[in-house]
Amino acid sequence: MHRFTDQSRRGPPPYVFEVPGHRARYHLTSLVPHYGTAFCDRLARAWTLALAHENWQTSFNYFKAVRRLFEWVALRGAIEPASSEGKALLCFRDTSTGIPSDHDWQQVVANASGAILDYSDMTFIQSDRPGSRNKKIESLRAGLERLMQTG
Repeated sequence: MHRFTDQSRRGPPPYVFEVPGHRARYHLTSLVPHYGTAFCDRLARAWTLALAHENWQTSFNYFKAVRRLFEWVALRGAIEPASSEGKALLCFRDTSTGIPSDHDWQQVVANASGAILDYSDMTFIQSDRPGSRNKKIESLRAGLERLMQTG
């Protein structure tokens, strides 16, 4: 008897990278369908450069917040292509060089921060505790800041 596999339901191939000296493995598989592997390669290189000397637990916490931001941008951008998230998604998709405008990126970060601070929005964090939400914003801010420092 032959076994048939429905190839369309398999999802993207795993995309995982490691930072030397860190115990965590960094998964970008969820971003591949939205941004492509060129973007994921770029993000993995930048993350490795930016956080190689950071404590692995701190780096991983920052990473989770940044990865969630890019997932959120992809979903909002697909729904609202004319939004700042849509423009950012288009800039990053399938490229290793695209950068959104300062205006669009600032709006993306402001919108994400607003979502995190909205206690009824569980997109970024499954907690209604103000301290937890503030820590999530700080992790996102710190992760993005480290990436910006690498260029």
